[in-house]
Amino acid sequence: MYSRRPRRSTEHGIALLSVLWVLLLLSALAEAATYVVRTNAIVTHRSLEVARAQAAADAAIVHTISQLSDEQVDRHPPTNGSGLSWEFEGFTATISVSNEAGRLDANTASSELLKLDNIVVTPHLAAATADTFEPTVKRMFDNMVRVTRGEAVPECDLVV
Repeated sequence: MYSRRPRRSTEHGIALLSVLWVLLLLSALAEAATYVVRTNAIVTHRSLEVARAQAAADAAIVHTISQLSDEQVDRHPPTNGSGLSWEFEGFTATISVSNEAGRLDANTASSELLKLDNIVVTPHLAAATADTFEPTVKRMFDNMVRVTRGEAVPECDLVV
């Protein structure tokens, strides 16, 4: 009878290397997916915390306004700038109310007063709302460009 001799493979384990390579790629994809899901969960949690903190700050402002609107003056918060702690939904807000009557009006102050070294003049910040901030900054930079060109600043933007 005729006997066959076993043939020697010329592949030398290429199938095993291919399977290991595919497993490595699948492991990397699984790790990337896990990282994306975990990062998304962290970002969502932080966004929720920011929204809760914003709601607490808004609630503190509304609470302070309601106290200031109370007809009984003894219920008003102090207007000396001292901080009052107020808690809302696990967040503690420090509220400070100050009397604007004791501050200088840069529009009516004398120029000698404004030139003192210990005086800092800042723009009026109450108008810095979300809808006015961008146009205000644009006007400020436009005025800076005007000054560098030697042009006059519009009179409505001057505070003297």
